[in-house]
Amino acid sequence: MDARDRELLTTLGTVVERTNRLIGQAEGGEIGQVEFAGALLVLVRAYWDAADQMRARAAALNAVHPWKPGSPVARG
Repeated sequence: MDARDRELLTTLGTVVERTNRLIGQAEGGEIGQVEFAGALLVLVRAYWDAADQMRARAAALNAVHPWKPGSPVARG
């Protein structure tokens, strides 16, 4: 695992924590529906950006170590 992978995992961990906290606040009545929706959009964007990074990383690894059906998973 290189620095980009660690950074991506850290980002995903942060987003998961923020999502869980947001859900807890919404369930506890600490925030209203509008605030919840706005914060949820921000978190969805963070997940989307992380997914884009994962796709780019997978494409880069596949360019170096092409995957073929039946072969083991390529490792960077």
